[in-house]
Amino acid sequence: MNDFVKISKNNPEYHELGKIPPQAINIEEAVLGALMLEKDAYDDISNLLTANVFHKNEHRIVFEAIVKMKTDNNPVDVLTIADFLRKKGVLEEIGGAYYISQLTNKVGSSANIDYHSRIIYEKYILRELIRLSSKTLNKAYSDTDEDIFTFVEDVINKLEKLITFDNFESKNLKELSEILLDTIELNRKNENTITGMPSGFKLYDKFSKGCQKSDLMIIAGESSMGKSSLALNICDHVSDFAPVLVISLEMSLLQLSARLFSSNSGVSSKSILFDSLTDLQLVKITDNLFKMKQKNIFIDDVKSNNINQIIANIKYNVKKHDIKLVVVDYMQLCSDSNTRTREQEVGAIARKLKNLAKNLDICIIAVSQLNRDKQNPKPTLSRLRDSGQIEEAADVVIFVYRPEYYNKEFLDPAFQDNLHNIDLGNVFSKNMAQIIVAKGRNIGITEFVLEFEKYITTFKDYNPEEVVNTKELF
Repeated sequence: MNDFVKISKNNPEYHELGKIPPQAINIEEAVLGALMLEKDAYDDISNLLTANVFHKNEHRIVFEAIVKMKTDNNPVDVLTIADFLRKKGVLEEIGGAYYISQLTNKVGSSANIDYHSRIIYEKYILRELIRLSSKTLNKAYSDTDEDIFTFVEDVINKLEKLITFDNFESKNLKELSEILLDTIELNRKNENTITGMPSGFKLYDKFSKGCQKSDLMIIAGESSMGKSSLALNICDHVSDFAPVLVISLEMSLLQLSARLFSSNSGVSSKSILFDSLTDLQLVKITDNLFKMKQKNIFIDDVKSNNINQIIANIKYNVKKHDIKLVVVDYMQLCSDSNTRTREQEVGAIARKLKNLAKNLDICIIAVSQLNRDKQNPKPTLSRLRDSGQIEEAADVVIFVYRPEYYNKEFLDPAFQDNLHNIDLGNVFSKNMAQIIVAKGRNIGITEFVLEFEKYITTFKDYNPEEVVNTKELF
């Protein structure tokens, strides 16, 4: 066959089960005829149909010729397509000029071309399901060294690509401008409105307007800074408004539950898990029991640290529970068998989480370690462990820094508190944390202070007027 046609013959895998594959030959003929009858018909279906969705090979060749002619801004009709195929040496192979002319007799106009095109695409999906199922079965029965979770994720991705045809249509700037103007007007009417999901920390929500859908947020810090606690605190608060999912590769289901009960009751998770509770502690727990049962928090006890398995779990829970926010704790414990170096691996994990957040329209918080620096423990973006690509993938990067841990008496004056407008060099470090928004793709950067109750691993808003914690007062 001429090099112009690079489309394979009808796939024999469709016939392996001894049945006629799904098809709509008469509809294919009607669509091709309509495309040659009306010059604007192609614009209605160009975002949906490609040559490979046609079942009959002759129809694939004709459609590809139509696309080529349209791309070159040449007129498309029975005569021009026949002439084009004759010059390519494939006209007689598809039945000659007579066959092409017969296609236009199958339809009166292009009025229903969009509906007909979707039928063609749906038949294509069914054929692809048969083909993919056959390949999956053969591969499952074969003795392969491929990671099982990578194999499953690959199958899932291929299935998802088959059902995204409704999302092909782009929006023009006129439509987007109207949406943007509506957003601006809404913000003017409600200056203090949280457009995302409230984090529970007033100053951060005022600055960022909450945790936004499609964002990948990184909460990072050295060990014992409280980064997991901050992520859980945000998760706990969001759960009052929307379903959330926690995936921890570090803590068990029981430990996570104890952490959440601890921050709400004031009883330490250590006491909840290991001690004989006092009457007062028991009352605090039981008083919060009803409240905790109302929270929309789902905890996934993942059995594998493979990122593809984690992504599959997230997708399942989003579909089943309508999850709006996910916490992954923590990123460096995830693995991706498709990469070679550790830097490539962590970078790939970050990109996969970002793509997942965007595709599912959810917010994902990924906890990340920082490389240690004993001489200068203040967090910087360059210290994100294992990969600078984490910063590139993230929409927001938040550092948790507690000078108290490093035996510093006061907070670090090298940072600022842009939201409280106070001199940090005058604030005692005990039970305090400096929160640094080091990257904000759409919100900018800032720094502020939170209180940290180590006993129950809980952060809360800092109010300088209520907390006696500055050296001038002593």
